[in-house]
Amino acid sequence: MSADNPFPPRYGVLLQVKEIGRVRAFYRDVLNLGEPLLDSNYYTEFATPGGGLLVLQQCDYANEEKGSDTAWLFFAEDPEPMLKRLESKGVAPVQPPRAVPGRRCVTFADPEGNLFTVYSRLPA
Repeated sequence: MSADNPFPPRYGVLLQVKEIGRVRAFYRDVLNLGEPLLDSNYYTEFATPGGGLLVLQQCDYANEEKGSDTAWLFFAEDPEPMLKRLESKGVAPVQPPRAVPGRRCVTFADPEGNLFTVYSRLPA
């Protein structure tokens, strides 16, 4: 691994997007992922909690109206600060919060319609 990317990711998600600048700003500023590990006009990598990567790739064939049929998971030990931040930035859930066995899940969409689910563990 290079000095710029010192860890082998446990998992990775690649989203193909039409407007990488707009989507990069969403994940950096709204989801608060911080500065990218790697960044260019066509490719951006963010570290995510739990040792993963979120990769954005510029793609003229990305479907901006619909986004992807796949949602990626974003774990938050305490999801409330993130949920409040998303709400304050005008990002509303695309479905109501749900409790699944042992988890609480809330699904959102980025500016191009790519789904992501913020999840946390429920107390036992």
